[in-house]
Amino acid sequence: LLYYRIKSKRAKKRNLKIYNSLCPEVFDFNKPFVFCGLQYQPEKSTCPIGGQFVDQILMVELLSACLPDGWQILVKEHPSQFVPDYTRYGECRTQHYYERLKRIPNVELIPLSYDPFFLIDKAQAVASVGGTLCWEAISRGRPALCFGDVWYKECEGVFKIISTTSLSRAFRRISEGHRPNLEKVKLFAKLIRDMGF
Repeated sequence: LLYYRIKSKRAKKRNLKIYNSLCPEVFDFNKPFVFCGLQYQPEKSTCPIGGQFVDQILMVELLSACLPDGWQILVKEHPSQFVPDYTRYGECRTQHYYERLKRIPNVELIPLSYDPFFLIDKAQAVASVGGTLCWEAISRGRPALCFGDVWYKECEGVFKIISTTSLSRAFRRISEGHRPNLEKVKLFAKLIRDMGF
């Protein structure tokens, strides 16, 4: 166990170094973009809730395939993926994971130092398998592209993505200016609070 933990900590340190080396220093935030937040793995938010999108690279490839012309995808890793003490769960990233992401057309990796709320507010849409990021997006008036089977999937502003067809339809509506109605989002949150236990 001790050997495994030492090995995992070294791998996380190496992965962080590789991730940072692949992030450009300057971004054009005036260019339309989808902010895509990766999730910590392993965790139930991707397995089993994410279904086929437990492979988050598949999600990014689908986004790239359906992306409107002139748009880009800014992918940000979950900070917990590099926490040295999170070694008891197993490791789901290799040093090649980020290189594969970087090779996908119109994809840029974004440094961990960027504030997620800044990125949400600047983005045309936010994508995640099923993390809190999508909930934060609709709460701030940004459409969410959700690839997993999450509790808020029926909320205003959430596009449930299962295929290229559903994603293309979502991008078309977002390009036409669709934004969540915040009063409906608040109503959904109130119902969850009132009905939950």
